[in-house]
Amino acid sequence: LFLLSTPLLAEQVVFSEIHYNPKDGKPEYIEIRNLTATPFDIANWRISGGVDFEFPDFTLQNPADTYLSEFEYIVVSAVDATTLRASYTFPAETKVFSSWTGALNNAGEHLVLEDKNGTLRAEVTYNDDGRKWSIAADGAGHSVHLAKANRGGSNWRNWEASRDPDGTPGEPASTGQALSALLDLSEIHFAPNGELDWVELHAPGDAAVPVDTYFIASLKDFSDAIPLSGSITAGGYASWSTTFTPDLAGDVELYVVDTGGTVIAAQKFTRDLGQEGFQSLPVGEEWFGGPGHNTRDAANNPTDRNTDLVINEIMYDSPSDARTGEFIELYNRGTSQLDLSGWSFVDGISFTFPPAPPSTRAPTWSSPPMPPGSPPSMDPSRSLEISPAS
Repeated sequence: LFLLSTPLLAEQVVFSEIHYNPKDGKPEYIEIRNLTATPFDIANWRISGGVDFEFPDFTLQNPADTYLSEFEYIVVSAVDATTLRASYTFPAETKVFSSWTGALNNAGEHLVLEDKNGTLRAEVTYNDDGRKWSIAADGAGHSVHLAKANRGGSNWRNWEASRDPDGTPGEPASTGQALSALLDLSEIHFAPNGELDWVELHAPGDAAVPVDTYFIASLKDFSDAIPLSGSITAGGYASWSTTFTPDLAGDVELYVVDTGGTVIAAQKFTRDLGQEGFQSLPVGEEWFGGPGHNTRDAANNPTDRNTDLVINEIMYDSPSDARTGEFIELYNRGTSQLDLSGWSFVDGISFTFPPAPPSTRAPTWSSPPMPPGSPPSMDPSRSLEISPAS
């Protein structure tokens, strides 16, 4: 297991920044970085997935174009170098390659970099779900960049939205304290008519935060921005009334923006179960939605947060290599039975527990699972296993 995972931890060349949905008609770009002190001959290397580009073969006129020097950043785009440099600010010495065919999908893409022999050199799959990948990069002006390059470029946990609008093509990303460490979204609430009627922010630091230069918006172009005023005490909470309307799917996006257009915090919410509100606990990490969520201007305390159910065991690589040998075990460590109707796995696998028949008392699912069609519930101190269909 350790040996199999080692190549993922030893990437030498990575996708280091992606601007897949720029604002104001600016061109898309992809940044590639050499993490090592060893130069690479990149002649005929190829990028595929949404866009298609092959790096040029060696020529006497431009010999440097076929080499990725030690620790070098290069940029690839659909437009020529002059157009790209007119749209963004980056070092004059950065090599720009053009022109790719196709376009980056704003909803998500799987990008692959292979050398001339077809050997995989780098890959990443991004999307705009707002749960793993920040919506600040989906038309709100920011890029996504590989913030933890030494931990692997293929893992979404190592990526984040750029600190600066338009990103930092051709050079290291801005570093320092995350902007959300100054100010972050904390709680939202819906009115009976479905409108988002107030938004709460939290100042997690040790000093009060004046907010007169900040806005809250629900549209990517910030055209519905509501100006803030006053300040939030150190470690405190403050809210502002809004009239934002979710889209037809029940989704609403929120952006905390400064006067320069920099997104300080952003989050996408899906009100698919008629939630009264959403609270974050710890703020900026986990979000909980449900009824009775209303701790306006105070510390959050989600009333329906459940900590009794845990993932207790995972068989992700069964000895037989059979897909049906995989399973996930859940454990109810509490003292009350849990009704799992409508609960879903949303990462890694896709599975939603079916609703219990209204006339049937929900029995316990244990190991092995109950027959198909049995209503899902878990008695205290019992386990439940989920496996793929055969």
